[in-house]
Amino acid sequence: MRHLPPLPHLRAAFGPSASWPDAGAARRHGLAPLWGAWHTAGDPDPRLTVCRDDHRDTVAREILLRSALWEILGAYVPVTTPPLVLKGMARVLADLPRPGLRPMLDLDLLVRACDLRALGGALSRCGFRPVPHGQIHWRRDGASPLDVDLHVAEDLPVRLDLSRPRALATLHGATAHGLDPVEDFLWTAVHAFLLHAWPRGIWLLDLRLLLDRIAREGRQDAVAERMRGAGLGRLLGEADAFLGGRRPRSRAPWAWRRLRDSWDGRGGAGEGEFLLLLASRDPVLSRLRRAWRIAFPSPPFLRRRYPSLPLGAARAMRVAQLAVRTGRALARPRTRG
Repeated sequence: MRHLPPLPHLRAAFGPSASWPDAGAARRHGLAPLWGAWHTAGDPDPRLTVCRDDHRDTVAREILLRSALWEILGAYVPVTTPPLVLKGMARVLADLPRPGLRPMLDLDLLVRACDLRALGGALSRCGFRPVPHGQIHWRRDGASPLDVDLHVAEDLPVRLDLSRPRALATLHGATAHGLDPVEDFLWTAVHAFLLHAWPRGIWLLDLRLLLDRIAREGRQDAVAERMRGAGLGRLLGEADAFLGGRRPRSRAPWAWRRLRDSWDGRGGAGEGEFLLLLASRDPVLSRLRRAWRIAFPSPPFLRRRYPSLPLGAARAMRVAQLAVRTGRALARPRTRG
């Protein structure tokens, strides 16, 4: 299996006693701020100086993103449900005791398709503009530009249960909500292991924090049941191997391994859902129906994904992208791994 980070690097995510061979590895895994925060300022090691600088920058970035989040939530009137905070900001609000431990490039919000227009209006009132156009990526320019990524629930490669949001924090009458921890674990595992070429240490730390919270609630069995119910029991085993400090030995079908290992995370939800389709244990007929829905999605999905193209051209672009990506992946020389 290609692109796996060295296991000693991963162990550094789970305790201050672990050491890193170089600051570059810590940065690649998103763990440099955490490592810098663990050690005292008097340590002369130049690697720690770099990581402490990253920690200071992460604190400043987190303050800006927190401020933007409360501003957006204060300006937003939900149509059905409030937007749910994902990824880094969710961990910061729910699990991390001090600022600057979890680097974030942007703010990730999960929203239903029917709420997308209302949330876009709130973002516009807060000074954000769509980039380059459409309704998914927003930016507010300035001395420190801020980005907001909107994840549409209906477009995700796995269907999440949004009926039980968790309140993460409240400020000035606005409440930030996140996914139920079990659903959050499912999404974080899919994001780390399927939508990117290899899991970064910071995403594994996210999974570790979620598992700790789930264990405190006594819901460990619910995680395994939910993952297997989504056809992702194999993914649960891979996550368990990483979190236990072991290199996983994938027993997945060759086609799935080839496609997953060549996937760079830049092609959108189509390839991600296709990966889930190949990884699933569903009956063949069910897989064929899902494959049809992936290749020929609904018009609203196409308008969100290809806002500058007419509907017919968007359909053709969708099929072409899936065909090219899949063909390139499966045409790679077959290797053992």
